[in-house]
Amino acid sequence: MRAPRTVLAPGASADACALAAAVLLFAVPARAQGAVDPSATDRHACEALTEQGRRSDAVLACSRAVQTVRSDANVRALVHALVGGPAAATTTHLAIALSITAREREAGGRITAAAATCDIAERMGDMVMLQRCADDLRTTAPDDPATARAAAILAARCPPWRFWGGWSLVAATLGGTLAHALRRSARRSRLALAPALGAGILAVSSPTLARADVPPAPQHGWLSKWPIDDAHPAAAIPPENERNADPLQFGYWLQDLTWKAQRSSALGDHAAAARYYHALAVAVPDRAVGFVKECEEHEALGHRDEAVEACGQALLRDGLTVRDYEHFVQLELGQPRPLTEKETAALAQVIAHMKEDPAGRDAAADLECQVGARTSNVAQLEACTAALAARGPEDARLVSYRWALAVAKGDRDEAAALVARAPAAGVAPQDVERMSRTTQETMRQQTLRLLLSVVAIVLLVAGLGAVGRLLGARKRVADANLPG
Repeated sequence: MRAPRTVLAPGASADACALAAAVLLFAVPARAQGAVDPSATDRHACEALTEQGRRSDAVLACSRAVQTVRSDANVRALVHALVGGPAAATTTHLAIALSITAREREAGGRITAAAATCDIAERMGDMVMLQRCADDLRTTAPDDPATARAAAILAARCPPWRFWGGWSLVAATLGGTLAHALRRSARRSRLALAPALGAGILAVSSPTLARADVPPAPQHGWLSKWPIDDAHPAAAIPPENERNADPLQFGYWLQDLTWKAQRSSALGDHAAAARYYHALAVAVPDRAVGFVKECEEHEALGHRDEAVEACGQALLRDGLTVRDYEHFVQLELGQPRPLTEKETAALAQVIAHMKEDPAGRDAAADLECQVGARTSNVAQLEACTAALAARGPEDARLVSYRWALAVAKGDRDEAAALVARAPAAGVAPQDVERMSRTTQETMRQQTLRLLLSVVAIVLLVAGLGAVGRLLGARKRVADANLPG
């Protein structure tokens, strides 16, 4: 396995770093509060860089701002940096911008989501989307500057008399067909904000749908003009030149693909979901999310080897979270057979990489202890328990790992003492019982091995003595038979 890359990998292009930062910053769970805004400098720099057309630098600056303070102003500036400026936004930039608006809406930031969506709609020239987000802003934030801006853009590009007059003419001409068209257009603008995977559209994975939440099959067609081959979705990915020529359509195609994957998973058809997520991974191969979701579906099917392969591939891509590292390690440790030398080396490489990454450093020691406990690696357990002990008082995890170290070293007294301390440290009663049984069994085995070693030594000494006596007797007989 090649060394996995961090989201801001050394040596990566500025554009790749910018996109990766834009994705991972949404691990921040809450908005910072306070009168002083320490992120203002980065946000102002981001806004200036966006106007200069330096998109990658702008996104990096806005990412730093959001990581410092996850405010509405910073999120809006980030979306504008992704799609604004003199140069056209790429498919990936657009997809990440859409994912941010979806994440904001899910988190309750309806005004920010609507304002950001209007920014995207303006850039892409999607007047249906712009009309819908402008209506949303007029309802929720009539005094917000974004509301006036959206209204002005609509007035300039679609004067009300001409816009609605045109629709009236179409209505008079097409009759009942209009209802179908309007429902499809409304659904398109609505679903453009829904969580979706790929190229950052589901940079933050959405929760697994419960069966009761399974979305109904579309009644009026799909979002994208490109169909999806349900039997072989990876074989029908739109060609790259077509994707680049129409990035909004590609964003819709990714949403269609993701809808199918999520619905299949919610219905328990994990094989179909794995196929769709594999297609997502092929369509957006530089991002980890498709591989991560494919891994989860294979795991649900009980296909451990396929799950390990997909999760391992995710570690080589951008857009990882600490949870993705942890999942890979737990998959490897979850198999019943002993780990092979290759698997142990891969785990060591993952942990070494996490130690070098500030985002993963805190979790690395715990994972190293899990691996050390599984493989009875005394050196690993000594290193990780020392690291955990340096961070705070003894807790249930540390007691368990120290106990594993004592057992691996054959330290009967220390193991027994840790079992006695385990309840007070918060170790679950069933785990304390397991530790106690394992300690007793391990010590019995060590005692038995010691006794067997002593018996073997005694028998060896006795055997050597018997051989020596036999050789001595033969020598005496031979000497007695010699001619006098």
